[in-house]
Amino acid sequence: MKNDGENIDYNKLAAYIAGEGSAAEREAMQRWIDASEDNRKIYEQYKKVFQLDYMIDPPTEDSIDEAVVFNTDNAWSKVAQKAGLVTEQDKTITLPVDPVAGHKGKGTSFPWLKIAASVVIGSTLVFYLVNRQVSKEVAVNFEEGINEYYFPDSTRVVLNGASRLVFNKDFNHNHRTVQMEGKAYFDVVRNENLPFIVMTKDGQVTVLGTAFLVEENIDNMTVEVERGKVSLSSPRSATLSSIVLGPNEQGILDIEKNILSKTKLSSLNHLYWANRKLTYRQAPLQQVLEDLAVIFEKKILYNPDAIFDCRVSAVFNDQKFEDILQNLSVVMGFEYIISENQVEITSNGCNAN
Repeated sequence: MKNDGENIDYNKLAAYIAGEGSAAEREAMQRWIDASEDNRKIYEQYKKVFQLDYMIDPPTEDSIDEAVVFNTDNAWSKVAQKAGLVTEQDKTITLPVDPVAGHKGKGTSFPWLKIAASVVIGSTLVFYLVNRQVSKEVAVNFEEGINEYYFPDSTRVVLNGASRLVFNKDFNHNHRTVQMEGKAYFDVVRNENLPFIVMTKDGQVTVLGTAFLVEENIDNMTVEVERGKVSLSSPRSATLSSIVLGPNEQGILDIEKNILSKTKLSSLNHLYWANRKLTYRQAPLQQVLEDLAVIFEKKILYNPDAIFDCRVSAVFNDQKFEDILQNLSVVMGFEYIISENQVEITSNGCNAN
């Protein structure tokens, strides 16, 4: 390892500061630090900016096999705030950089700084090495529940369960690209000049303006379209490189087999958690009650034979369970008793008319 800042491996230096890396790598880094006063200054400056409150000192022989456990969210927050890179309100990274030729403005000189941002991923520090450029990556993370988020272009996304979005701060300037993990429903504002692109580790969805669901798990990537058209593509697909999906169509990427396929959906009412909309056209009342039981987590008791011939045509927009049930009872002519998480229909429904 050469004794200068130009050839230092900043990944290994970061690992050393964090107490990570193999014994041989840590010994090599210690030799590099001890090789010259300039090297030690680089190390001290780097450590001063990036070291977390709870990072250990460079490991000793007694602690060399001890594991260092990081809370990734807290780690990045503390690193960024300590270095003055980010505020609580704005996640924009503003690392100080040297003034660039042709650029007018004030800047702070850090000749040793060759990275634009440090982002904690998993339990390792991944450093993006760039030539004094400023990284502006934003991550949106949710661990559970139903959560709503709006992008800078006013596109709405509803995330279900443990989900993650990552995009650059120049989003909506010359691109609208988002990296996604988990399950999310997108209601995209139309822009003919800037397609909206959702990327997962195995596939890509491209749209102009539409509403659709994206879900990726260990086996499949699933896309369901509510309105508009969506292109689902996979660079590794063994058959088709992409498929186009329209309203009420579902596209599936089989991750193991690298195969794309699409089918027609009879209903999108299972997306009520995201779009708050239920649509029925001559649907059996029994199906409606089953949907309501699942969506609102209620137990609904009824006599299937009594409502066998009952049909429902209705649209419910962002209505409470009690309101939907009341409307159905008026239209279909049944009576019911409701108590906490259980409903009992006490008459013969439409057959009673």
